[in-house]
Amino acid sequence: MLLRSLALAAALLTPAAASPDQLFEDVRILAADDMAGRLVGTPGSAKARAYLLGRMKAIGIEPYGDGYEQPFTAQHKDAALNGINLIGRIRGTGASDRVLVIGAHYDHFGVRGGKVLNGADDNASGVATL
Repeated sequence: MLLRSLALAAALLTPAAASPDQLFEDVRILAADDMAGRLVGTPGSAKARAYLLGRMKAIGIEPYGDGYEQPFTAQHKDAALNGINLIGRIRGTGASDRVLVIGAHYDHFGVRGGKVLNGADDNASGVATL
């Protein structure tokens, strides 16, 4: 399933933006131990966000509104989690006013019991495909 998704994404996007090798590299980087599981509000999440922002700019995704970053606060159990979503825009080629919105989350569960939960399937692969 993952390979099929990556191959489909590579076929739909420009070669420079999404070669299969680049998609696998994106997953490898996002799921690496030094991302520390990408838990919302952690240094690992900030590192993943910086990497993704660089990739968005490299493939020509424009900022939407005031910029790429959209801070949010979510309540989880009895704690508030402060995170940042990334949002960008690829302009269409026609005169239509229709909009297609796609999304994926780049966060994961972080570290539990001293073990990094890397999150290649949840959701590094989805983010790489986007």
